[in-house]
Amino acid sequence: VVQGMKSRPDVVIGRTFVGGLIGQMVARVLRRPFVFHAEGFWPDEQVDAGFWTREGRPYKLTKRWEVNMLRRALGAIVLCNVARDMVLPWRENHPDSTTVVVPSCVDLKKFQPESRVLASRESPKLVYLGSLGGRYRVDSLARFF
Repeated sequence: VVQGMKSRPDVVIGRTFVGGLIGQMVARVLRRPFVFHAEGFWPDEQVDAGFWTREGRPYKLTKRWEVNMLRRALGAIVLCNVARDMVLPWRENHPDSTTVVVPSCVDLKKFQPESRVLASRESPKLVYLGSLGGRYRVDSLARFF
């Protein structure tokens, strides 16, 4: 048991790839169920960004770990139906109800800007919340603005 904890958690949730690896180990040590919140497929993101190739050892190893986390987790959280459909074959030992989609975007059919805002001659306003720098294309973001 982790020092200072008065009671063990009921469940351990690991969010993203690195958090998932840590969460899976903590869940095993504490003998608690593990839920993997996969916000994306990190090994595939490394390939898409041009850092790795699908044939390379880093991709193959981390993809195997990612699939293993999804197979072993009592529950899985993904951000879209496409991701759910991708992970379900890996989760064949768990019923579909343990793989949950939590969308991370706005349903524009439910949330429409007011017509007065659309008719306004004011410049559009935008709030950017997210990462900046590193692998993110700051130049593209600046051109967009």
